[in-house]
Amino acid sequence: MKFDTALNRIIWRFQNFDRIRVNEKDIEALNKIVDYINKYQKHDFENNKYFAKLYAYNLGCFLEKYNATIDERIAHTQLHKLLERPFKNIVADVTSQMNFRCKYSILKTAGYPVDKHPAITTCEERTKALSRLRELIELGDNKRNFLGNPWSQEEVEKGLKSQITNFIHGI
Repeated sequence: MKFDTALNRIIWRFQNFDRIRVNEKDIEALNKIVDYINKYQKHDFENNKYFAKLYAYNLGCFLEKYNATIDERIAHTQLHKLLERPFKNIVADVTSQMNFRCKYSILKTAGYPVDKHPAITTCEERTKALSRLRELIELGDNKRNFLGNPWSQEEVEKGLKSQITNFIHGI
C-alpha cells in the first residue's frame, strides 16, 4: 500500500463512519503511515546532524544553567526561544561581545584592575592605569577600537555566514 493510499483510507474511514470496526486494511494503512513517519524522521535527522549536535550541546548547557533534567520543559523552552530569534539579533549579540572583548583587552593591557570592583580600586591604581591607557590609545587602531566599535554587524554577519557555509560544505 502506498502512503497516499493509506492516508486517504484513514481519512475516509474517520469521515464516513461513526463507529469503526478496525479491519486488516485499516491496520495496514495505519502501519504504512507510521513507517513513513519513522523513515522521514530518520532521514531528516541524518541530513541535519550538525544541527542535531548543536541542539544537543546547547540543550546540555541550558540543563546545567537551570539545574534541570531532560524531562523538565525549562531548558527546552529556553533553547527553542534561542532558535526562534532572528539571525540578525544573534549577529548583533556576537558583534557586541566581540567589540566588548576588544575594549576589555585594551583596559587589561593598560593594567586597569578589571577583576576588582571600581569602588575598591585605589586612586593610585586608577591613575596609573589611566596614564597607560592614554598611551595605548595613541597606538595603532586602539583609539578607534576603544572609543568606537571595531567590528560592524555587517562584517560579523558576512564572516559567520561564510564560516557556516564553508563548514556545511566541508571546506
